[in-house]
Amino acid sequence: MSEVIATLSVVVTLLRTEYIPCGIYSATSETAEHHPRHRSKSIAESMDFTIREHTDDIQIDSQEEFTERMRDEFDDVHRKRPFSGHTFATRALDAMSGNVAGIDGLEFAISYLKRITNSGKSGVVNICYVLSPYAIDENGSKTDSPQLLGGVFVEVELPHASGVIRNPLYSTVAADYVLMQLMNRIGLWGQPIIDLSNVALDANIFPCNNSVEGFIRWEKNDNLDLSQDVRNVASLIDKKWRDSVGMGKLLANQLIMVSTVVQRREKRKADKVRKAMRELAKTKKGRLDNSQDDGMVWKKTPGTIKAKLHADRERMMTALEIGRSRGDYQYVDENAKSIHLVMYDYASNIDSNFMKIDTFRQWMKGKRTNSLKEPWCDVIEHLYDKYFPE
Repeated sequence: MSEVIATLSVVVTLLRTEYIPCGIYSATSETAEHHPRHRSKSIAESMDFTIREHTDDIQIDSQEEFTERMRDEFDDVHRKRPFSGHTFATRALDAMSGNVAGIDGLEFAISYLKRITNSGKSGVVNICYVLSPYAIDENGSKTDSPQLLGGVFVEVELPHASGVIRNPLYSTVAADYVLMQLMNRIGLWGQPIIDLSNVALDANIFPCNNSVEGFIRWEKNDNLDLSQDVRNVASLIDKKWRDSVGMGKLLANQLIMVSTVVQRREKRKADKVRKAMRELAKTKKGRLDNSQDDGMVWKKTPGTIKAKLHADRERMMTALEIGRSRGDYQYVDENAKSIHLVMYDYASNIDSNFMKIDTFRQWMKGKRTNSLKEPWCDVIEHLYDKYFPE
């Protein structure tokens, strides 16, 4: 959560910054099609350092500090007070805004002259924003990759000698919304609660539906083409056709992505099965260990020998199932020859020996009456310890 607060502080700083640096431009200045890539990478590296620095500053380092803060949150005076995430961001915001002596403000934008217009009397300055130094891949892992926002431009008169331009994204209202609404409700939309919901419901839950709400609002209030689309039947038909093409493209993209989504869900299910099998094997091992305390001597009676044979068989099959789930072995269930081949090869790989196929079949069917030889038991123990180390 401390990292989320520090990252959101970057967005708040961007929205609160009214003017951003730019070059000195004239009618003879060179234009550029794109921003310098090394500049966005440099800004992202600096931003990453700043975020990590303030994350560590916000992080609660001791149990005593955690207990004290929790007591402040839940005492009788503040019991009904909501979580005040914005208060934890105060120092980060001051530093990022350049309000702390000796610390430069956070840099987040790259401006460049895109083109010269009006016979050299004006120009278009494009702005590329670095919103975050990180990207999240399909597995939910964070990678170092600058997240950019482009397509924002400002028209200026030439020559332009002030060295700054007004930030098109400047909005104190939006900054206050992020600060007082999003930051104070991190526990409701942060990734940890989304991950918990995904595990609990075995689903792929989107963190929010803000994009849908924004699109509906735009269609209802800001879409100037709407009145044009419904002015006559032909325009409406054309509008519906364009919508159907867009929905077709969306469906095609979703069909392409569905295999990835299914693979992720299957992987989660497989992980759950492997975890359950490990817990079951540990439980069985614990019961077996408890039945063989230090003072017990195995008596050579049919009952105790049969129990030991059964326990060895259970340990072997439990380890083999884990190994097969990881792709280490391939064998056919209930096929003694197939299982024996795996065990025989395993014993050879550790310079040991294993029982012959006829003896193995007898043992697997529960018809063996004598204990397994010590080298055979050592192979089974070696295999079991490979997947269930002490």
